[in-house]
Amino acid sequence: MNGLRKPPRVTDGSTVAIVAPSSTATASFEHRMDAAVEFLTDRGYEVTEAPATRHDGAWRSTDAAERASAFTDAFLDPAVDLILTAIGGVTANTLLPHLPFDALRANPTAVCGYSDITAIHYGLLSRAEIVSFYGPCAVTEFGEYPEPFAYTVDSFVETMRGDGTGVVGPSPEWTDEVLDWEQQLDTARRRDRRPNPGYEWLREGTAEGPLLGGCLPTLSRLVGTRFWPDHDGAILLLDIPEGRGVGVPISVAEVHSALVHLSEAGVFDAVSGVVVSRPPHADAETRAELKRLLQARTTGPIVYGVDGGHTDPQATLPLGTRVGLDSEAGTLRRLESGTKPT
Repeated sequence: MNGLRKPPRVTDGSTVAIVAPSSTATASFEHRMDAAVEFLTDRGYEVTEAPATRHDGAWRSTDAAERASAFTDAFLDPAVDLILTAIGGVTANTLLPHLPFDALRANPTAVCGYSDITAIHYGLLSRAEIVSFYGPCAVTEFGEYPEPFAYTVDSFVETMRGDGTGVVGPSPEWTDEVLDWEQQLDTARRRDRRPNPGYEWLREGTAEGPLLGGCLPTLSRLVGTRFWPDHDGAILLLDIPEGRGVGVPISVAEVHSALVHLSEAGVFDAVSGVVVSRPPHADAETRAELKRLLQARTTGPIVYGVDGGHTDPQATLPLGTRVGLDSEAGTLRRLESGTKPT
């Protein structure tokens, strides 16, 4: 992953364009989009919204070519410093054949999002050689009531302005409680939080390498395509999402299937270590089974329960930049910035 292009730093006064490359899922809970825009504006960012960001499309926003055009327009707009994705979904990969990667390569712009947005990150890494950021989306994190988690905000701000090197420590508290957004129950009270016990090492050891990865099911769909970057020596982030329903944990069978797919494709033979996010809504029995599968199917040191992806709060992690794992010190450490000075 040598020679990756880093986008310019995003600081106070920078322009943030909110774009929906996958689902919009905002028509039924525009209050969260409004809250996100207000929060980011109050923080000093200039905020714009791409066309159709609030389109009532549920599982997808608009036609793939239209979504690709909106993403490209924002990416190539010299006034835009950061593309913040609205939310995840299931169809971000449909943009990839429509994106002009040569033009994107010549004009690196920061892109932040998680879940299905993994497909966009991998397209940028593999075809445009650009660092991008596995981190919060507008609706899901910055629309949080009564305000976003301080851990999420601090990590996002520090990483985007180039101060994101050093230890990525666990958050003080976390939650996976679901409050119905359509009924706006999320505006009645903040979600319950619980103390964070910290990281757990499923396999000890040390490793260094470029951080790759993202949402596990999306990764599984990308293997074998032209949008799969070189994983030799990488540290692989496995973000385990929720299941097929609100507040439902992912099935152990689905995780097993995806891990076997990556294993048979040689991914775990190539990488030097694994970072696993906290799986939402999973009970103790499910967590124990997931850990067993991870130990059986992966190689290298494994740190489990990291605040990234489908958990709140979450860290912002620059994909393509070097990180280090050290079980003796108990640390996940960012070794380089994901942005460059303007």
